[in-house]
Amino acid sequence: MPERERPLRRIDGAHGLLFERLLDDRTGPGRLIHDVDGLGDAIAASLRALFSVRAPSAALGRAAEARTVVDYGVAALEDVRTSSADERLRHAEELKRAVRAFEPRLEDVEIAIEPTKGRAGGAKVSLTGAYRLGAVVEPFHFVVEDEKKQGDAR
Repeated sequence: MPERERPLRRIDGAHGLLFERLLDDRTGPGRLIHDVDGLGDAIAASLRALFSVRAPSAALGRAAEARTVVDYGVAALEDVRTSSADERLRHAEELKRAVRAFEPRLEDVEIAIEPTKGRAGGAKVSLTGAYRLGAVVEPFHFVVEDEKKQGDAR
């Protein structure tokens, strides 16, 4: 059995997801490690990207576990009749499946879609959940108020 060149060491933080590590030019591929605040920021950036891409119609309705990178994205919010509570619930479930598939660092995800006041057909998406870093569990809240705007983590 070959000897290890470097001893194993404990890291304090969370590794970025594969694409984050590949695209991070600050530290080189494979070296990106997030602290608690950095992890929340990384999740928010990941959700902004996810919510800005439209999934192919064949991907919609698939279980989170069955989705692949080809299925990346979400259904268009403008296709939802916001006056229909049933349709908002169906769309929220679809968004939840996409988040579970493509943002595995979030736990206990809940999504609510509400009509935007004063704007016909407009909607506000509120996502709540939590993420872990070691023994620390941080609450997470992300809002998309208009698909033309980027989402905002709070």
